[in-house]
Amino acid sequence: MTNLTNNKAVLSWIDEMTAITKPDKIVWITGEEEQLGALREQAVKEGILIKLNPDKLPHRPRRRGARGGPHVHLL
Repeated sequence: MTNLTNNKAVLSWIDEMTAITKPDKIVWITGEEEQLGALREQAVKEGILIKLNPDKLPHRPRRRGARGGPHVHLL
């Protein structure tokens, strides 16, 4: 994993959370559009996000919805 920070408190917290949760991988979010698009598409494939009908939201064609309880949250 390439760290995007030198902040020892942040790195320590990440190590602590990694030890507790044991994730398959850790991804640093850089904010690059290509990375965000790939993460959104992965979330759609896994059923975490749903693609919304662009005809119903023409001003926001790339919106996704996230299921959370009985509601859908727009992302």
